[in-house]
This record gives sequence, structure tokens and C-alpha cells, in this order.
Amino acid sequence: MSQGRIYLDHNATTPMGSAAADRMRALAQEDFGNPSSLHWAGAGAEAIVAEARRQVGELVGARGSEVVFTGGGTEADVTALWSMAMAARRRDPGRLPALAYLRVEHPAIVEGIGQLEALGLARGVCVEVDGRGQVVEASLREAAAVSDGLCAMWANNETGALLDLELVAAVVAEAGIPWHCDAVQAVGKVPIDLARGPARQITTLAVAAHKLYGPKGVGALIVRRGAELVPLLPGGAQEGGRRSGTLNVPGIAAFGIAASEAGARLAGDPTGARVGAWRDRLQAAILGRHEGSAVNGEGCGRLPNTLNVSIMGPGGEWADGEGLMLSLSAAGIAVSTGAACSAGSRRPSRILSAMGLEPARCHASLRVSFGHTNDEGDGARLLDALGRALAVG
Repeated sequence: MSQGRIYLDHNATTPMGSAAADRMRALAQEDFGNPSSLHWAGAGAEAIVAEARRQVGELVGARGSEVVFTGGGTEADVTALWSMAMAARRRDPGRLPALAYLRVEHPAIVEGIGQLEALGLARGVCVEVDGRGQVVEASLREAAAVSDGLCAMWANNETGALLDLELVAAVVAEAGIPWHCDAVQAVGKVPIDLARGPARQITTLAVAAHKLYGPKGVGALIVRRGAELVPLLPGGAQEGGRRSGTLNVPGIAAFGIAASEAGARLAGDPTGARVGAWRDRLQAAILGRHEGSAVNGEGCGRLPNTLNVSIMGPGGEWADGEGLMLSLSAAGIAVSTGAACSAGSRRPSRILSAMGLEPARCHASLRVSFGHTNDEGDGARLLDALGRALAVG
């Protein structure tokens, strides 16, 4: 990061850690073998992949054998969708499978189900959320009762709202359906243990390396032992036949290092108290200085690093969030107006709209997401720059 600039958009992506980056560079020319090859070069590459598999599994309480490496979180999500739909079709070829999903799911899930619908391969059943972004229990139970699988994310990428894991686990257990959990935003920020508690009900779990200080273009789908996985990418024996394609060994090795470092950070601060305190003080200062501003997703558990707030302008009208974001960027401060995947769209945030917020409030939102490379002074600088941007605007 250039001197004087502040990066507060860690939910979009994170800078690679130095150890992960060094390992990735080295493996581009050293131990470059194909893990599928039977000679010495392949054996060396396979050993590197096996170690990374163990490291990623350890971070989420899974066995290494349950880790299927992918090209990122989106591929992991779409693979899980495809598998749920195809497995249901195999069980009952004469019936159109139904896949339930939260209205606030990542676009990979929402649009993935839409594509399955367009192809006549499955139908989607939407689960509603309330004004905090939390699952509406009645809607969840109704959807689960008629569906062959559920997609429910651990933490929302825009608001940071944490899923009511106990409720979802109880409902999927009663319905006897698989649960795919997009945990891309949660892994490395909050403890995840698939071996204990309600998370034991999760069938598949998506992870992306670049959200936890690893490289872009690498992810994993955790597939619980005994769960059926119909491959999205057939054609080879890689990953035990679960995902074909030559493995990105340098990226996977860097992913493993990033996962180990994330686990160490969580062990030292499992609740995210340090970064959560920065977030809470920034939130209180914004609400105190800019009367009428409102936190989106407040009143429920949130990722400790994430603040989504709609800004009220000095004239008593909702501000232009995109204009504020650009003004802050010109001042060297990177924040977001929502998900990076939807950048460039002038439509109100789909997530905030699903929570029932008016379009003007949606357009006034800023998402601030801290990372472990920030310090508390970064929030203070953001607060000052925000005040200047509103005064000029």
C-alpha cells in the first residue's frame, strides 16, 4: 500500500501475507511438478498440496480429505449448487429439484440458481430475511419442507450479519436436507469448527483464499465425509474425481500458509475484540457526528471487522454513498458502497433492499471493513475525511 493511503475494504479482498507471497513465488519455478504425475516432480508437488489441504482443513475443523481445492469461492458455491441439483435428479429423475436460498445470499448462489432454473434443471425457493438481515423462521421452515437442499451463508458480505446457526441447523436436521454454507466472508474472522455445535449440520462449505490474506483465484469446497458430490468439472481424476483440472500448486501452497496464519490470529483473539473495538468506536463517532445516520444490520451478531452504515447528509437527506466513496478514494481512503462484485451498478444494494430499506438509504450506504494490517488511527482518519467530503458535497 502506498504511503499515506488507507485500505478499509478487506471484505472485498486482502493483501497477501509475506510468507504466502514468498511461497507462491518460489513454487512458480521450484517444485513445479504436476501433482498427478507419478515421477519425483509430481510426488513433490503432491506433498505440497497435501500439506495445504491439512492446513485449510484445520482452520475450519475439517479433515484434509474433505478439502476440495477450487478456483475460488464462486466456483465452490456453484459446484455445491450443481451437486445438490444433480444428486436430487438422480434420486428422482421425474421430479424437478427445489433449492432453497436466503434472499441475501451472494450473487454466485442467487444467479447460479437462476441459471439452473433457466436450464430447467432445478427451481429456487427464496427464504426471506428481516430488517436486520436475519432469517425469518417461518419462511425458512416453509422453504426447507419443500426443498432438496438449502444455501445459507455464515456471514453476509455487505452487512457482516452472522447467521443464526442454531436455527438453521435445527431446521435442516428436521427436514433431512443438505446445507451448503458460503463461509467466504467468515473464515479467518470468526472461529469455525465443523466438528462441533450447529456447524456439524453443514454438508458443504465454501472458502476463498484472497479473503484471508492468500492469493486470488484459489478456494476450497469442504465436502463432509460421506456426502455425495456430483462434480461440476468432470474429465479427470484430480481431487479424487471431485474437481478436474491441473491443480494450482503455488496458489494452493500459499492458501495453506494463509490459513495457518489465520488460525494463529484467531487463537490469539477468537472474538475479534481488537478490531471489533475499532469498528464500534468508529460506528459511535459516525452516528454522533452525522445525526440521522443508521447502521445496517445492527441488532444482531456481526463480523467484528465490518460496518455498513447509511450516511445522513448535513441537510437532513440521505447522502450519495457512491459520491462519498469516490471522495474518500481521492483522499487515499478505500471503502466500499457494498459488495465489490456489484461495483459500477447504480441499482440499490440487493442485500439492503431485501432487508426492507428504502432506496435512498440503500444508496447512502458505505461499507467499512477492517483488516489486521489496520490500526485504530485509520478509523479516525476516515472519520475526518468523511466530514470533509460531506461539507464539500
